[in-house]
Amino acid sequence: MIFDELVNKPLLMNPGYARIFFGALAERLKLQSLTLAEGEQLLLADLKASAANYQARERKLYQIQNGIAVIPVEGTLTHRYGYLNPYSGMTGYDGIQVKLDTALEDDDVRGILLDINSPGGSANGCMDLADAVYEARQIKPIWALVDEQATSAAYAIASGANHVIAPRTAQTGSIGVIMAHVDQSKAHEKLGIHVTFIHAGAHKADGNAYQPLPEGVKERFQQEIDSLYTLFVDTVARNRQLNTETIRKTEAAIYSSEQAQEMGLIDQILPASQVLTVFTHHLNDTRAIMTTPTEPKVNAQQTQPVVEPVDTDAIKASAIQQERERCLSILQCEAAEGRMTTAIHLVKSGMAAEDAKALLETLPKAEATAPKKENTTQNAFTQHMNNDQHPNIPSENTPEQTNEPKSAIQQMLSDFELIAGDQNHACRQ
Repeated sequence: MIFDELVNKPLLMNPGYARIFFGALAERLKLQSLTLAEGEQLLLADLKASAANYQARERKLYQIQNGIAVIPVEGTLTHRYGYLNPYSGMTGYDGIQVKLDTALEDDDVRGILLDINSPGGSANGCMDLADAVYEARQIKPIWALVDEQATSAAYAIASGANHVIAPRTAQTGSIGVIMAHVDQSKAHEKLGIHVTFIHAGAHKADGNAYQPLPEGVKERFQQEIDSLYTLFVDTVARNRQLNTETIRKTEAAIYSSEQAQEMGLIDQILPASQVLTVFTHHLNDTRAIMTTPTEPKVNAQQTQPVVEPVDTDAIKASAIQQERERCLSILQCEAAEGRMTTAIHLVKSGMAAEDAKALLETLPKAEATAPKKENTTQNAFTQHMNNDQHPNIPSENTPEQTNEPKSAIQQMLSDFELIAGDQNHACRQ
């Protein structure tokens, strides 16, 4: 069966990987040799060696950009969701926790970015995760991006980070607790439905939807809400190094980024597309851009850490220079000769220069193409047009084509969106 699926049928497969693929199946397919398109013949021993030396790339639970693991926190947050990634508009605290623990142990990860766009969710599991983020920031730098909402439970998680950044239009806050009780007794009465509870234990049926909520039960629920609210306030106050009374005075209001920064709920207002570059600069710089949580610098007139201003122009210039060097390193390396199309693709993919060179060396060189015949008619016409004078008519601006909307962080991970304009220029140098 496998023989019929692989032999005498077109395969969409990289030629370099074909050696490994057929090498791994050589004995099952009873292959003695493999003849490549360029005429090279690999014997059984060569095929086995290719398969034996192959090391599959490790699949991460998160995307990594410049040593930064990006962990998405999206949609409604829930306890014990059972999925590692956001699914059907929900993210599980358990999935975030697994990724956080893995990133802390990952030697390839220098910092962690929580990419948050969530209105909040379940109280169960939230404070434990907020504590885990707070403790993890002592091990590796953790930043939180509010893109464009981090309210209630989502803010509890964001507050645990070393540094919280939000664009100008983001929503932050809603530090409070809410509970809803549905009384369907009158609706059932109109329908002629009567529900009788038979139970053991006086409070077994508390809060049911078929009876009005008794005052005593309401008071007990309020006590539960107040206790959870105190935990929420204390957690945020500790994480952000603010006074608990300052948090309580918010009365669970939602704030703009400017208001949130004034109150100390966030540290910096910055476009989402710039956050990875700023974070990378912070990790590369020998001096700290921001105050560490263990040694906060505090002004006499304020209770929150002071964050030093960031020179974004210098950071952009540094990032552009690094990207230019990466592009040239790939395109001008010896391994790119005869494989320029693949080299250009690797440049656009954002792959590190050393990894790109190693991959190019494993691929066969493209066959040299015959030079195209000169079109004398076209050349004569082109020469005439170049020599003639033409009116200087400005071209109309063409609107840029847009792809399917992506979040700012996802866009930056795919094509280094922050310096896209300069990147294309840099790669042509």
